[in-house]
Amino acid sequence: MEQKIQDKFCHSVICVPETATTSLTRRGILSRRRRQPIAISVLLVACTCSSAQAQILTLDGFQVPEPYALMTHSIFYVYSQEDAPDASLGKPSVSFHNLQFQLPNSKTVPELAAATVAYQGLQVGLLPFDALRKLVTENNFCSAEGRLTLTHAPAGKGEFNSQGAHLHTVSSGAAGSPPLNEPQSMDMSKTGKYIMIISNCGRLTNATITGKVAVQNSFGYLPAHEYRNIHFYGWLAIIHVVLSFFWLLHQRMELDYLLPVHRKLTLISLTAMLEVVFTYAALKHINLTGTRHSVLMMAFLTCDVMKYVFGGWLIFYLVEGSGAGLTADIEGPHEFKLFRSSLVTMLFAVQHCVWRMVVLHRSTIALNPGFLIVNTLPGMLLFALFFRRALWKLSRLIETLAERKETTALEVFMTLRRALIAGMCMSVAVSSIQTADFLMNDLAPWTWRYTWFPQDGASHLVFLLSLVGMMIVWWPGVSSQIFGYSQQATDEVDASDVDQPARVVLDDMS
Repeated sequence: MEQKIQDKFCHSVICVPETATTSLTRRGILSRRRRQPIAISVLLVACTCSSAQAQILTLDGFQVPEPYALMTHSIFYVYSQEDAPDASLGKPSVSFHNLQFQLPNSKTVPELAAATVAYQGLQVGLLPFDALRKLVTENNFCSAEGRLTLTHAPAGKGEFNSQGAHLHTVSSGAAGSPPLNEPQSMDMSKTGKYIMIISNCGRLTNATITGKVAVQNSFGYLPAHEYRNIHFYGWLAIIHVVLSFFWLLHQRMELDYLLPVHRKLTLISLTAMLEVVFTYAALKHINLTGTRHSVLMMAFLTCDVMKYVFGGWLIFYLVEGSGAGLTADIEGPHEFKLFRSSLVTMLFAVQHCVWRMVVLHRSTIALNPGFLIVNTLPGMLLFALFFRRALWKLSRLIETLAERKETTALEVFMTLRRALIAGMCMSVAVSSIQTADFLMNDLAPWTWRYTWFPQDGASHLVFLLSLVGMMIVWWPGVSSQIFGYSQQATDEVDASDVDQPARVVLDDMS
């Protein structure tokens, strides 16, 4: 009987199947998809806030492989107890909870149900990702007894827990089968990536699997390479809370000098703070329960998108709204282009949601690096267009202010331009770091302690620095009042008899 190996990387209800192949040399057991359908991005967004999970995988009506076939599934990241940064929970383990298979008509055909009670050919297990080629022999992985056979391992065993391989035989869920009351747990002693496999070494067809597979590290259910994200977001949340507190406290002390730009900076600061707090809470929830909290994930994603949207609105408000209304006669009244800004905002929100969800699932379903970069390119293009238009508008405004000799406003907006250029350079650096991280997708376990920086740290730190820079440029106080009355000196007017300048109008953005 021909034995086939199928690749099917899945996460929860999201599956990206590969064509079955019998040749390891031509395609490879773990070959990644050459073509990534765009629909997966939409599915990732749709499922993140509903059934997406961490290192607890629910198999709810999952279709078993074809007869005499093996299928690969999700990837798990594990630290051994010795290598774990926190070993308070003891040894890492994999648990198989109530794994059973059923046929669609077993309840109506008693003879068929009775025939499946003794079936022992369906097995689920975890194998070391890098050793899968060595452990599974091409076209010869099923034994004569109808069990999965691993290289250098006894054949025909229903349960196997050795050399980093952890196998469990899935029993029948038909009437007459023994009940499953306790989960079957196995300790894991080796650090590394593990891939879940499902093998069908028999003639079972059209069956589905139900149950759960849970992988718990010595510190909880977070994947090993994401554990340090908890500490990063914890410290970042403290920084944002302190920053927002002092920003609000100072504004309360300087109520007479507040401008609309200060209210907008407050909105951005609070949104960024909430995003970090929600992310920290979501990571803690995942580590404790093994599942993603839908409300926390939705809140995190919303704040993550809106902080960039509010930041973009603030920049364009400064270079278009206040720039047009700086004096009554610089460029005349200038309406905020609501339709265009709404369209751009919608495009950015959709793109950023898709990108964020793809990045969140990149490790679990082993996405192709090329696919990750393709999903990043639209965001890079939007940011490039944003910086180009903002700098162009700002340059025109600075030229106008220089002609009008409004020195105070000119100095502020020149500082703003320098800050915007610095932000653009940091954004380019972050994009380069993330692209390099995507290209080096398969990282050795010793690098897991640093993965927080390219995946999350770089972008959040750059945003924090940009936010602090904007607060410094627009620090509320006496300088705000001075900026509110831009002085225009002319050769004909004596320095002691200068006409009262036009008031700077910073119209609130609708």
